[in-house]
Amino acid sequence: MRKIFLLSALSALALTACDKELYDSETNPTDEPKNIADMVVPQNFDWEMTQLVTTQITTSVETAVRIYLDEKCTEDFMLAEFEATPDYIDPLVLAIPSATSKLYVKYGNTVESVAISNHVLSLTLEPAAAAAAKTRGVEDKPLYTKVIKPWSTLMFEDLFPKKGDYDFNDLVANYRTTAYYSKQGNTTKIHYIDIDFRVNAVGATLPITPYLKISNSAKNYFQKNKNKISVLSGSSASAGYEIIDNSAVSYLVLKFTGMTNKPSGVTYLNTLNKSTADAAPKLLKLRIEDHNEGTKLEDGDYFVYDFFITNGTHEIHKRNSTPLLGLGYPAGQIEGGAGVQNYSNGQNLVWAIDVPVVMKHAIEKTNFLSAYPGFYNWATSGGSANQFWYNSPTAGTLINYIPNP
Repeated sequence: MRKIFLLSALSALALTACDKELYDSETNPTDEPKNIADMVVPQNFDWEMTQLVTTQITTSVETAVRIYLDEKCTEDFMLAEFEATPDYIDPLVLAIPSATSKLYVKYGNTVESVAISNHVLSLTLEPAAAAAAKTRGVEDKPLYTKVIKPWSTLMFEDLFPKKGDYDFNDLVANYRTTAYYSKQGNTTKIHYIDIDFRVNAVGATLPITPYLKISNSAKNYFQKNKNKISVLSGSSASAGYEIIDNSAVSYLVLKFTGMTNKPSGVTYLNTLNKSTADAAPKLLKLRIEDHNEGTKLEDGDYFVYDFFITNGTHEIHKRNSTPLLGLGYPAGQIEGGAGVQNYSNGQNLVWAIDVPVVMKHAIEKTNFLSAYPGFYNWATSGGSANQFWYNSPTAGTLINYIPNP
């Protein structure tokens, strides 16, 4: 049985969404915010905010099914769309917030709240409701099985291997991925993947360049068939990408170009406390198509997306990542000592976080723990407390002139 994977960092949820479990505020710590640089985080904490959930949905009739993060089943929070059939056996693997305990399955006018158990979403569609929602022709059927990882937020510190000022606004970006499949006999074929990437702010003074590792395979194919990766849209003529082509890079890695440029005279792009933005966010939408030779897109871990940056000297990744560009890993230079995993230090502090929501970033030089007080308890508890810390910011500490994607 083949599984359709869409992995990585998390499903993005807007702060204004209506699912109570996902969006309720949490009690903030009552003591004064501490400095992130002084925190000691459990060494076994991986800093992940995502869990992977496998679907097991069965039906007695052909029925169009959609899965959502929110009870109102709004488009922005749709995770999957597909046609369930009596012989449909391919499960989907969805990336959702770690603390989410239920999802919403809609077919016809029926919406069922389904609890997640041991990372499995299991449901047999109610026969009468499924029959009422039965697909009756091509016009009723989803054209593709669609698996979506909604908008998420990436936040980086730029001074690696030194500790930063921990306002987490040296690069702030959003991303979303959508994969399209179709069932052909007993196999599932991927048609293409759309990747949306948007840079909101650059609070770094070092030269920041964003990158994306997409797969552990297929590099050689795409170097020979560059037309299989295309720009669907971009917010500026300068926004684009390059395929990294050197012997040190074993994977398919894209370098984003023209995304972190600052207007003349601007040092901190969209991080200062003012009434208007220095420049609008820069958006790039890419499409990666399937191919018919060598490694298929659906093989292996093709949907492990690793967004990272360089600061002119070093790569900066999320915790437990491997350098990809041949720049090496400066373990002996890490302030606070090298951690048990790459891109963490002896306190298990990190330089990059991937948050499963669209969230506002902190004003320049603002203590991140002042902006998001629940972050302290979440990190120092190893992720067991304040799991929705990103829903409880402090008024007056955030940049509000950047619109949500």
